[in-house]
Amino acid sequence: MLVDGAELRLASDHPGYQAWMLEHATAHPAFEWLARRPADWRARPPNWPASRYELKALSEGRRPAYLRFRRRPRQAPETGTQTEPQRAPGGADKSLAGPGGRA
Repeated sequence: MLVDGAELRLASDHPGYQAWMLEHATAHPAFEWLARRPADWRARPPNWPASRYELKALSEGRRPAYLRFRRRPRQAPETGTQTEPQRAPGGADKSLAGPGGRA
C-alpha cells in the first residue's frame, strides 16, 4: 500500500510494456504522472539506482523509460476532504508498520 504522496516508480526497456504501464497508471485516479517533459522519463533520475537489467538493456542499445507517479491524497468518505496519512509512534507510517506498530 502506498501512503498519500508516496512515489511509485516503474521502468522498462520494452516498448509494449512501457505503453501498458503508462496507459494503466495514468488512467488510475490515485496516481499523478510526474513527467512534465520527455527528459523526465528518458533519463534515470540521480536518486534511482541502476539495475543489472537496465545496464544490460543499455549495452544492447535498448532505451529504458523511467516512469514516476505520485499517490494522490485519499478523500475522506463522509466529507470528501483529504485525509492525513496515519503515523505510528516515532513518525513511521502505520501502513508500513509491522505487528505491534513496529516499522
